[in-house]
Amino acid sequence: MENQVTLKSEHYYSGSRLKIRYFLGFLVWPFGVMLAALRHHNRRWSMNIFWLFCIFLGLTFVIASEGPDSARYANTLKTFHSEGVTFSDITNSIYTPGSNFVDVVQPLLTWFISLFTDNPSILLACFALIFGFFYSRNLWYLLDKIDDKISPVTFVLILTFALINPIWNINGFRMWTASQVFIYGLLPYLFEGNKRRLWWSVGSILFHFSFIFPVAILATYALFRNRLNIYFIFFIVTSFINTINLEAIRDLLDFLPSFMDPRVESYTNINYAQRIAEARERINWYVPLSGEVLTYTSYLFAIFIFLKGRKRLEGPFLNLFCFGLWFYGWANLASLVPSGGRFVSIANLIMIFFITLYLQDNYSQKVLKVLRVISVPGLILFIVVAIRIGFDYISFATTFGNPILSLFVHDNTPLIAYVKGLF
Repeated sequence: MENQVTLKSEHYYSGSRLKIRYFLGFLVWPFGVMLAALRHHNRRWSMNIFWLFCIFLGLTFVIASEGPDSARYANTLKTFHSEGVTFSDITNSIYTPGSNFVDVVQPLLTWFISLFTDNPSILLACFALIFGFFYSRNLWYLLDKIDDKISPVTFVLILTFALINPIWNINGFRMWTASQVFIYGLLPYLFEGNKRRLWWSVGSILFHFSFIFPVAILATYALFRNRLNIYFIFFIVTSFINTINLEAIRDLLDFLPSFMDPRVESYTNINYAQRIAEARERINWYVPLSGEVLTYTSYLFAIFIFLKGRKRLEGPFLNLFCFGLWFYGWANLASLVPSGGRFVSIANLIMIFFITLYLQDNYSQKVLKVLRVISVPGLILFIVVAIRIGFDYISFATTFGNPILSLFVHDNTPLIAYVKGLF
C-alpha cells in the first residue's frame, strides 16, 4: 500500500515538474514548446499550452494595411481610441437601425481595448484569447475520445478537424469565433446529452448575427430528434440545387428586426454575389479544390455509412450523424447565398468529428479501409492548402520569436514572403 502511494506521489511530482518546464519553456520558444506539448495531449496542461500559443499568434498576427477584416478591426480600434468613444456610444449603436454594429462581442471588446491602447496587436491577442479558448477545448474534446495510440489516418483526420477553422481565422473574428462557440456547445449536447452547454451555442449569436440560422437548425433538431432517412434524403436533394432566388430569400428574411436590414440587403444583393463570384475566379485553383475535396470526403463517408454502416449507429454516433446530415443540407442551401458557403465549413467540422470517431470505433471494416486510403491524399491536400493560407497571417516572430521579444519588436511580414524569397 505504501509503495502504491509512493508511486502515485512520484508520478504527481514528476508530472508537475514536466508541466512547469513546459510553461517556462514557452517563454523562450512558444512554437517549439507547443509542438512538443502535443505529444502529451492526454495531460490537461498541454491544452493550455496550445491556448497560450493561440494568444501568442494573435500578438504576432500579420495585419494587412487594407483588405482583410483584421485591417478593419485595427482601424476601428484606432478610431475608438482617438475619438474617445464611450460605452454608451457603443451600446446605443449595437442593434440600432443604420448602425454597422449588429454583433455584440467584437465592438464591445474593441471599445474596451481602446481605453488603454490603439495597438492592433493587443486587440488581435485578445481576439485570439477568446477564439483560442473555444478552439483548444473543441480540439481536445476530440482528442480525449481517441485512444492514446493514434493511427496515421486518424492523425490526418484530427489535423483536418483542427484546420477547418484554425486560429488564424481571427482575421474574421466575428464569424469564425461564433463557429467555435457554436461547436463548443453543440458537441457535448450531441455526444453526452449535455443540454446546459447549449446556451453556448445560442450565445454564438452575440459573436455573429447570422448564427440565428445554425441555432434555428439546432432547435429543429432538438424538436424532431433523429430522423435518419429524412435527414439523408434532405442532405442528398439539397446537393443538387444550384440556383436560388436572392430576392425571394430577402423577402423570406423580412421577419428579422429592422437593424438587420442593411446586412440582409448586403448579403442578398445580386451585385455583391457577382463580386464574390469574380473574387473566387481570381483565387489559385488549389484553394477551391481543397475545399471541394473536404466536401467530397464528407459525402463519401456519409453515403457509405448510411448504406452499409447504419446498423452500427447508436447513441452519440447516431446523434452526430443525424445532426450532421441535417445541418449539411441547410448549409448546402445557405451556400447559394453570397458568403453563405461559410456554413459548409461548420457542417464539415461536425462531419469530420463524427468520421474520426466512427473510424476509431469501426477500424476493422474492410470497406472503411478502402475509404481511408481514398480519402487521405485529398485530406493531405486540404491540410497543405490550409497551412499555406495561414502563412499569410503568421510571421517569422510567430514561429521563432517569444512573448518577451514581441513586446519590443513587431514583425508584420507574413511568413509566405520569406518562403517565396527562397525560390
